Amino acid sequence: MPDLGSAPSPYPSAATFNQQSEYLGEDSAKDDGVSFTPKPADWDEGKKITVHWHLTTTNDERFYPHGVYFRLFIDWNHDGDWDDAGEMVIDSFKEKIKGKRKYKFKDCFTVPEHSREGNFWARAWVSYGYPSPVYGNESTSFGEIEDYNLLSEEVPSAVTLVSFAAREAGGKIVLRWETATEVDNAGFNLYRARVKDGRYKLINATLIPAQGNATSGATYRFVDKPRNGTYFYKLEDRDYFGVSTLHGPEKVRLKSGK
Repeated sequence: MPDLGSAPSPYPSAATFNQQSEYLGEDSAKDDGVSFTPKPADWDEGKKITVHWHLTTTNDERFYPHGVYFRLFIDWNHDGDWDDAGEMVIDSFKEKIKGKRKYKFKDCFTVPEHSREGNFWARAWVSYGYPSPVYGNESTSFGEIEDYNLLSEEVPSAVTLVSFAAREAGGKIVLRWETATEVDNAGFNLYRARVKDGRYKLINATLIPAQGNATSGATYRFVDKPRNGTYFYKLEDRDYFGVSTLHGPEKVRLKSGK
């Protein structure tokens, strides 16, 4: 199976095949092969950052005649890709690969002046024998992709919620909510349960797209059609970095539904 990367939409997926030949970290199924000094929470514009690569190779020396390539991309402007100028921060080649063993390498980059504050999604590549892709959304034949959500500072909640309400209307339950601001908000999910502390079930088929932004909010409406009874609803906002916040629950009784 190819490694597609784990960054959430709208970040593009890409594939590396045969990562069993070489991979980052101790486990090819985990994103555990890259670390930073200092930690991302201490990054400032102009600061020099050391990247620590942890590489595992599983073939003998003859398999690596051309060495191994490393590339690291960081989405400095938070636009959901890694193809802008300056977002490939590491482009390095390591030739001293001696077969089956574990390696540690170091590279450095400087935090650019134009970087935005908040969380950064990063994509790390390793590939033997061939240069890794120029952009973070391209695929390569051998190696591994690892995606990281780098917390550079504590960021505000994605959504400032003004109101969230559930009301019975015409044999249906109408859910309405309003936001004041939405920072990097991807959208919303709604959940329903029969008891307040029970198991909540997702009721929208797809993520409800965000309509607000960092300076203005929006109003939303969703209609649910369950059977008669008492229900509890929760609203979830989810940002582009995969961070979510739950609101509610709101209680409502339906008397004339199905």
